Amino acid sequence: MSSIDTTSGDAVTFTLCAAHWLDLSYLTGVSGTLNCRRDWFLIASELLHQILNGAGWDPKEMSNLLAWRRGQLT
Repeated sequence: MSSIDTTSGDAVTFTLCAAHWLDLSYLTGVSGTLNCRRDWFLIASELLHQILNGAGWDPKEMSNLLAWRRGQLT
């Protein structure tokens, strides 16, 4: 479970499975590329790194899996 503090001081709590986090990372990276937003792309890259590290997944194996599936995880 994760929390995000909003500007009002309230916290939003949410949970996602690793596949949903991967989708969010991918969509953020694509949006960053399409909108020329390097900051979004860097955030997506860091998020992807944290997901793979946290789940204990090998980045090369995940890359091969996603290329093989050619589709969204969720």
